[in-house]
Amino acid sequence: MLQSNVQFSLMLLALPLAHVIAQDEDTTTQCTEACGCKRRLAARIRLYTEQFKAAMEQQKRNELAAAKYTLAAVAGYMALRRSLIPVITAASTINSQCRSELAAATQPTLAAILAAGETLGIYDGVNLISKVGGCFKAAPDGSNNLPANQLTETSIGQPAASECRTTNGWEQAKQPSMASEDKEAGPEMLKLHSKLTAKCTATGVNTCHNNQLGSGGSLEIKLTYEATKQTANTASWTTNSHDREHVIATAEIDLLKDNASNVNEMLKKLRATAGIQNCGKDVTAYAELTRQINCKLYASKALISGYAAEKEAETATLNVAATAAYGPCGKDFSANIWDKVQETLVPVKENEHETLKPISTLSRKAHVYEALARVLLKKQKNEQEDQQKVSKNFDATKDKECNGKKGDECTGECEWDKEKKTCTPKKKGEAKNKEKTGTTNKTGSNSFVINKAPLLLVFFLL
Repeated sequence: MLQSNVQFSLMLLALPLAHVIAQDEDTTTQCTEACGCKRRLAARIRLYTEQFKAAMEQQKRNELAAAKYTLAAVAGYMALRRSLIPVITAASTINSQCRSELAAATQPTLAAILAAGETLGIYDGVNLISKVGGCFKAAPDGSNNLPANQLTETSIGQPAASECRTTNGWEQAKQPSMASEDKEAGPEMLKLHSKLTAKCTATGVNTCHNNQLGSGGSLEIKLTYEATKQTANTASWTTNSHDREHVIATAEIDLLKDNASNVNEMLKKLRATAGIQNCGKDVTAYAELTRQINCKLYASKALISGYAAEKEAETATLNVAATAAYGPCGKDFSANIWDKVQETLVPVKENEHETLKPISTLSRKAHVYEALARVLLKKQKNEQEDQQKVSKNFDATKDKECNGKKGDECTGECEWDKEKKTCTPKKKGEAKNKEKTGTTNKTGSNSFVINKAPLLLVFFLL
């Protein structure tokens, strides 16, 4: 459920999350305009989504591998089962830790992704507004009237090309990486300021301040939005309304507010508190398995004959046993264990019939557990058949014991039939089946072995 919900919201992913400490900001990572800031934030958030997706995909592979270990331990031969016991416990530990880490990191990761999406949209808005320009210009005709055809420019408020088509030098900046995230500069505020300007020529080259707007004159009004704070100034309007654009009004526009800084803080918190290191581990790698705290104890119990202590064996003794099972320093783990797990034949359904297939053909955890169910069903059938054989043997033995007795000798488990003058076993229902130990049952095809002892292994992988 967790996996499907998260994948619905994520995009890409791939590096393990690192714990960090505060460091000096790298000013080369600073963006200065909306398009560059949008690109950088998108690249940064992609790092986190990629690493989360990679963790989930690795967890899926690990869960499948752990299920295969369990299936092979139940269906395989004793030597393989013995070698798999510590592997199963270690893999279970890794998977459990990863599940916990993913559960803890899911909410803050999704929150950061959603907040980043909102901020990216705001950057688009800031960029669009910053491109707003144009002009309104009116030039009266000779009669001093202002008909529609004398509105010579009406482009005021229209944006120029609004897409982030250029990087504005952003491609020269250092590309973000998880290693450089600690020094990532804080986001720029990127406030905009409206700039409303006016220029008025009365007639010829005269100011409009004390002259009538007439033939040959014009009024121009422009509206732009700039990052630089503006100051309204009409002091020179009186004599110079015609020779420059006068800023007659300005206002600050803060679309971004604290959205960018909030996202930055979310990412810092993710790096500091939502580690998913265990999700980067591979349960088919010997080195990762042997680092788990419970691996050596179960290796001692499984690989050293007669070992029953609840602590790991002496290092030298354990190394000898581990080398025999996995090769020196585990170099033969893949060939001795993983490959044999994949080669183990198990019953599966194919074309409405049960057949045997190697575990390597099972690509989903559900398929592995279905095969495990079939193995256990065969085991159950074999045990029932064994019990019936034991019951028949028990009855035959009792018959033989009682048949040789006469009169008062016919006691205990036997009873005397006075009419028939025979001694027969007492009828107390089915006799109890004797416990059997050390028995290995094989299927008729002799393709895989079903052992009694490893049933509990099924519960190592939840």
